[in-house]
Amino acid sequence: SSITIVMASDDTHKSKWVNWEIDETAKMGKKVLVIDARKNTKSPLPSAVDSNKSSVKVVPWKIDNVMSAIDGLTQ
Repeated sequence: SSITIVMASDDTHKSKWVNWEIDETAKMGKKVLVIDARKNTKSPLPSAVDSNKSSVKVVPWKIDNVMSAIDGLTQ
């Protein structure tokens, strides 16, 4: 795929596999779209989001934002 989509919940930051997926996508030179669906905004995003800032776009869980971000990342 041309982008990887990650749905971030309150516990996503605890998953080593989510961080691995973000890191591997960035290493391949592809983009990552993180959909922020956290209910507790004090819960952190996965650490790989910060370490791959140039490859990652974070948007709130609203369909218009998600569709616009996908369009922007695939062009």
